Amino acid sequence: MRLLFSKEMALEIFRIRRYFWRYWVATLVLMGACSGIPVVPQPPVLETATESAIMPTATNIPVCKSIPIAPTSGPEEVSIFPVVSGSEHVKGSMDAAVTIIEYGDFQCPGCASLAPVLAKLEETFSSELRVVFRQLPLYDIHDKTLLAAQAAEAASDEGKFWEMHDLLYGKYEQWVSMNQDDFNRWLLEQAENIGLGAAEFKKKINSQEIIDRVENDLEQALSIGLRTTPFLLINGQIYNGPRDYNSLEKILRLIALGKRQFTTCPEMSIDPLKQYIATLHTEKGDITIQLYADNAPLTVNSFIFLAHNGWYDNIPFHLVIPGYVAQTGDPSGTGLGGPGYLYDNESNGNLSFDRPGVVAMANSGMNTNGGQFFITYTPQSDFNGRFTIFGQVIDGMDVLAQLTPRNSEVDNNPPAGDLLISVEVVEK
Repeated sequence: MRLLFSKEMALEIFRIRRYFWRYWVATLVLMGACSGIPVVPQPPVLETATESAIMPTATNIPVCKSIPIAPTSGPEEVSIFPVVSGSEHVKGSMDAAVTIIEYGDFQCPGCASLAPVLAKLEETFSSELRVVFRQLPLYDIHDKTLLAAQAAEAASDEGKFWEMHDLLYGKYEQWVSMNQDDFNRWLLEQAENIGLGAAEFKKKINSQEIIDRVENDLEQALSIGLRTTPFLLINGQIYNGPRDYNSLEKILRLIALGKRQFTTCPEMSIDPLKQYIATLHTEKGDITIQLYADNAPLTVNSFIFLAHNGWYDNIPFHLVIPGYVAQTGDPSGTGLGGPGYLYDNESNGNLSFDRPGVVAMANSGMNTNGGQFFITYTPQSDFNGRFTIFGQVIDGMDVLAQLTPRNSEVDNNPPAGDLLISVEVVEK
């Protein structure tokens, strides 16, 4: 099984990501330590990275680099699009870390396909996601979209906008082929099913007030230049990427990770002459690791810093390939997240991947180590010279063998990864 992308493929993937996810996903990928072993290309921003003042700077001594780029965009990021107001159709907390704004058309098939995806995301990110729906009824191509929009606004006056929203998209196939008269009758029948008074709803749906409201929403969207649906904004930024659940879930997890990242490199706090034992407390049991502070002081120092600051608490083993490696260290669980700083590989020529249980830091190319690490199941001589070895499993290989296999690179719906509950480090 081949896990590594070719250089050309990796660069193309990075180019696409950078185009679609310019402000936030690309930012977090640059801070990550790769999906799988080294699958993300070396980030070009390293040219402007600054050396941490607390790290040694002598020739050939590895250094840590902070990433001087803008933080993840917030939900109120200023743009040409109106900020979310209290009068809009909103689900979720105003304090949510992520806001998705959809300009939608109820007769748009793409919008109907997106609706259950957003609903599932709302369940998964209940406290971190806010969803906003703005009307963009493209009446020149959809014959019933204005009436559907009016139905949603009429329902909104009774506090039932989202119920009508869910009804229209949930039963899309029932009404999309109807003529307007049949659709109007269908709406009146369905109104009672979501708790609307039939007489009041019938009166409101075609009222001038509702018609004007829909027209105003449409004019505002058209004045921005919008001509297609669904049109998505994520934290104020235009999103043109994949709209399937797995893709959007990764993006939301990466944005949420921004709250946990660090803005500077950790200070050197370990003594390379001392011994350090790390215990990985996992759902399947404990794995004990002898850390090589003498051979990889920068790596061990960062690992201990992250462990002490809860970076490794309750995060999944996001890649587990029996007979190959098990990898963790990304709280987002995507394999793309990192701690907010990068540091160099450390030369430890006396160590090699010549046995099971070797512990090494994952990277996205030389000198791009972060927080993700992997443990080998078997000798892997191809890894020699490419990754910093900073430990060896001395107990718990049987626990490693029990981890649930997981590889999102080849499985679109992988099982949930077993949790790394915490990392405990003892100095001797």
